[in-house]
Amino acid sequence: MIAKDFIRKIVKPILYVNAPRNCKLSTNLCELSGFSLKSIYPQQIINYELPSHGEFVDFVKSYNLTQLTVNAEFLLTLNQGRIFGEGVILTPNGQTIVRDLSIDFGKSLNEHYLLNANYFKKPKYLRKDTACTASNGGSTFYHWMFDVLPRIINLLKFYQPSRLITQTYNGRLQEILSHRLKNIEIIEPHAITHYRCENLLVPSFVGFSGNPTPRSCELILEAFSPHLDSLPNSFHDSHIYISRQYTKVRKVVNEDVLFERLSETLNFKRIYLEQLTWKEQISVFRNARFIISPHGAGLVNILFSR
Repeated sequence: MIAKDFIRKIVKPILYVNAPRNCKLSTNLCELSGFSLKSIYPQQIINYELPSHGEFVDFVKSYNLTQLTVNAEFLLTLNQGRIFGEGVILTPNGQTIVRDLSIDFGKSLNEHYLLNANYFKKPKYLRKDTACTASNGGSTFYHWMFDVLPRIINLLKFYQPSRLITQTYNGRLQEILSHRLKNIEIIEPHAITHYRCENLLVPSFVGFSGNPTPRSCELILEAFSPHLDSLPNSFHDSHIYISRQYTKVRKVVNEDVLFERLSETLNFKRIYLEQLTWKEQISVFRNARFIISPHGAGLVNILFSR
C-alpha cells in the first residue's frame, strides 16, 4: 500500500501528465496566447458530373452525393503546442485535442480515442519551429498520399520549419521532396511520442480523409512532377491487371482463372505493385489504357494515368 501511494503521489507527477479531457476545433482556440490561423485556400464547393443513368448514379443521387463542400485550408501556429502519437495536436496545457487536426476514424468531433486515456509520459521539449503533418493512418500508402503529402506541400509553400514531424513512408518522402526538405530535420512519430514545441505549425487537411478532391490531387501531382520525366521506360503495357495475391485481404479467390481469360482474350498483363519501385509503379499507370484491380491503396497511382 505504501509503495502504491509512493508511485501515485511521487513518481507519476514526475514522469507523467494527465491525458486530455475535451475536444475543440481550431477556430475555437482564439483565447490562447500565441495562437493564429493563416488562410491558405478558400472553401470549395465541388459538383460531381455523373452519367445520365445506371444503378450507381441512382444511388449517388438518392444520398445527395453529387455535391461536396470542402473546408477552407489554413496553417495553425500555436506557441507551446503539443503533439502526441501519430499527429494528435494538443493545446499547451495538454487538456484539449485540436480535433479538426487530429483524425480518429469513425468518431464524431466530440470524441477521440485519447480521451479514454488517464495519463501519458511528460513531453519532450523541442526548441524553435516545429511543423507537424503526421496523421492517424499516415504510415499506410493511401493515407500517406492523401492525408500527409498534400499538407507538406501546402506547408512548404509558406514556411520552412526547423523540423518536421511526419510519416515518411519508408523514406519515400525524402526521395520525392529531397530538393525542398534541405536543412529540415525529419522526425518519424510513434504511437506514444509526446512533444511540446516552442512554436508549433500545423497545416490543415486538404479535403476529407477518404474523399480525395481535385485540390488534393493537384498538390500530390505537384510533389511528383520533378520525377515524371525520369521514369523507367520499361513498362509499355496498355492493359494491366493489378494482383493482390501477396496481400492479406481483398484477394480474388479464383484469380488464376480470371487472369487466364483476361490475358488470352484481351492481352492483359499481371502486375504485382509490391515488387516494383515507386517510379516503376507510376510508369505502369502512366502507360496503361485499361486497368482492372480489386480495391486497394495501389489504385492511388491512377492519379498518374494519362
